[in-house]
Amino acid sequence: MYVAGVASWLPPSTDIVAAVAAGICPPEVAREADVEAVAVSTGEAPPEMAVRAVRLAVERSGCETSAFALIAYADTHYNGHDLWLASAYIQRLAVGNHNPALAVEVRQMSNGGMAALELAAGYLTGTRQRAAVVAAADRFSLPGYDRWRSHGGTPLGDGASALVLSREGGFARLLCAVSWTEPELEGAHRGDDPFGVAPFSLGQPVNVPAMREAFIARLGADNWARLTESGRRSALAHTLKEAELRLDQIDWFVLPNLGSRRLTAEYVEPLGIDLARTSWETWGRRVGHLGAADQFAGLEHLLLSGRLREGQYCLLLGSGGDFTWSCALLEVLEQPAWAG
Repeated sequence: MYVAGVASWLPPSTDIVAAVAAGICPPEVAREADVEAVAVSTGEAPPEMAVRAVRLAVERSGCETSAFALIAYADTHYNGHDLWLASAYIQRLAVGNHNPALAVEVRQMSNGGMAALELAAGYLTGTRQRAAVVAAADRFSLPGYDRWRSHGGTPLGDGASALVLSREGGFARLLCAVSWTEPELEGAHRGDDPFGVAPFSLGQPVNVPAMREAFIARLGADNWARLTESGRRSALAHTLKEAELRLDQIDWFVLPNLGSRRLTAEYVEPLGIDLARTSWETWGRRVGHLGAADQFAGLEHLLLSGRLREGQYCLLLGSGGDFTWSCALLEVLEQPAWAG
């Protein structure tokens, strides 16, 4: 299985210093996250941004549009319409009406893009079809989501990314994709709230820290720390074992853009990942956490910046809702022409 193309589309970024001065970003969030800017969409909805990213990824892949048997779209927040399938919109505008084809949406919170990648690889393997495109997009806007407060110390950015998988060739080989889930922790995004009757019927904007705090109070802080660290470690360990590689053989890492404090506490220190060998310092801290779109956009950055080169290994790591983790390990076979 190969990666034939990857692309992103991000709106202009809002400077974090200006956001603090304007009173929209709490100073403590800016300090904890250590971000410079956050991508903010003032008009484009997630599916519209996804169309832009998918078109570019497909163009870069060189695959015929008729080769795409699967269009898998991941998101976290609102797409702009109710009772509507955004993946069909993306298929129509970015890939075209070719059949047989399946257009689906994948919901696994910020791990959605990575989950869609793993599902797409399995789909192509099982059906023997030629290609699939995986896309992810989010826009974190009021009244439902406060990008500066709803996720604690993690400022949220808007944007889209896309990746083309092909069985026929590409610039990188997908060595393996592994996911790990700890369902005991799903309550971290429910807290003590009852089930609502409609979106945001229990209040808005979303307050993830309050829900997580209520859940941890029941579970116990030690159990929370043990289960979340075990999940991250297990996903990574199984990935390295399947690929028959050691951590020190991985040249680059694309982590979720969670902010410096969380990245250090959740990935750098416990897993032994060098932050300088990630996309965070040169890219992530300038766009914020893009929900489900972090990983593919981060991969594109490493390629366009010339950091990720032929013969190197790159590990994409995703996390969703603090209870699901995914890894995908790539071997770069050649420098794509569009990254030259």
